[in-house]
Amino acid sequence: MTRPKMIVGTSSDAGKSTVVAAVCRYLANQGMKVVPFKSQNMALNSAVTEDGFEIGRAQYAQAFAARTRATVEMNPILLKPESDRTSQVILNGESIGSYSAVDYQTMKASLIDGVLDSFSVLERDADVVIMEGAGSPAEINLLEYDIVNLNLAERVSARAALVADIDRGGVFAHILGTYSILPENLRGLLDGYLINRFRGDVSLLGSGLTELSSRIGSECFGTLPYLKSTMLDKEDSLSLAERGPARPSGKVLDVPLRIRVVRLPHLSNYTDFDPLSLEPSCEVSYVDSPSGLADADLVILPGSKSTIGDLNWLRSRFGDSISRYIDSGRFLMGVCGGYQMLGEEIEDGVECEVEGTEGMGLLDVTTHFKEQKLTLQRSGNYIGSTLDDGPSVSGYQIHNGRVAAGPSNRPIFRLIESPARARFGIDDGVAGNEGSRSGNVFGTTLHGVFEADGFRRNLLEEVARSRDRRYEPGRGFYEVRELHYESLAKWLLQGTEASGFLPWLKG
Repeated sequence: MTRPKMIVGTSSDAGKSTVVAAVCRYLANQGMKVVPFKSQNMALNSAVTEDGFEIGRAQYAQAFAARTRATVEMNPILLKPESDRTSQVILNGESIGSYSAVDYQTMKASLIDGVLDSFSVLERDADVVIMEGAGSPAEINLLEYDIVNLNLAERVSARAALVADIDRGGVFAHILGTYSILPENLRGLLDGYLINRFRGDVSLLGSGLTELSSRIGSECFGTLPYLKSTMLDKEDSLSLAERGPARPSGKVLDVPLRIRVVRLPHLSNYTDFDPLSLEPSCEVSYVDSPSGLADADLVILPGSKSTIGDLNWLRSRFGDSISRYIDSGRFLMGVCGGYQMLGEEIEDGVECEVEGTEGMGLLDVTTHFKEQKLTLQRSGNYIGSTLDDGPSVSGYQIHNGRVAAGPSNRPIFRLIESPARARFGIDDGVAGNEGSRSGNVFGTTLHGVFEADGFRRNLLEEVARSRDRRYEPGRGFYEVRELHYESLAKWLLQGTEASGFLPWLKG
């Protein structure tokens, strides 16, 4: 077995997750059985494994890149921020409660054995484990209790490479500072560094890289070009700040369908909307004011980690603009927390201290929060306005809120309850009655449902017809995702083939 390798970064969003995904696909293409591992992740974008455990979206995507099944061992600890000071802690795929940053620090010592157990499970059946660090490995105030960066690499005899983002500026100082501040035993684990997001002529870096490598005694493993293509499966909140109106390259319509996602303060799982961003007939952007609705053809209320808090923000920020929007006959869709906001009432006391509040009253549903979080993969069919089987759908549910639909709405999905009971179906989501004020309002608990080509195309065709527009479907989402990870493997090869990085990965 190849020695485990760890990718760490000079900061959050330096490109660690992307490099790990690229490495996973490159090594898988070389015929190696490779698995990703991130012991502790902090993100509001998550996914559900086949056996119903919640993990970070990045590790789920990296497993896809590695052509292997995602498992809970790939991300044994997931932190989902609830405020500036507290996070929900997901341990081995299940919530164990909310903790302050200070309290969590004291917990870490009790978590390391479980982290090592997860790593051992992965290492036992793989040719190589590709580990991902978190934030920066040089947070000296946290080093004593580190369970995700170089302390962990040392425990499992892994070697490490450092990724730095040159697009932010100061890349030489970032790398030199990281090496300088680390204690000698951890610094010695770093065999080289990667310059990420470079634009221009690489030869201009020559003298700087020579001097830097001399100072730190470490090799430059390569310079990775700036990625201009739409990125899939990104989970860092910093990457959301980069997302302006998304128009895919290639053939596009002169007047696209304008999809506006409301940028809630605690927005979660915004990767749900990647498939819409890839449609050549669509323009997707995130809005946080009523002016963003003016030209919208479809508005989406996304998932939220604080449903009632974000509902109150929505009311104060948007006022009656959403009511005016739907009165104009345009479409409004809620996903998970956004779906719950569209209903009559939300009874909480779990996600926040407020026990109950009125919803927007646009759909005949009520939500009751339960202590136990529901995490399931789901599949079934889109049934639209009839009970006939329509296009197949799949997705996953991650929520404490249980939604009960009243009799005045019609379901939009018929889901299989479980593989063992495939002939029994359960309804999910509702759409307002035709001819009523809410006939153009609908919602679902399913994350990832836009990845289903049939449903996505059906919806966009309906939106286009209602707006007297033309819709031309793009490629299937699975095909695009496959091409994306193949392109990442080529990107990695392009930036590192002249260095020792690729042999290092296999050594």
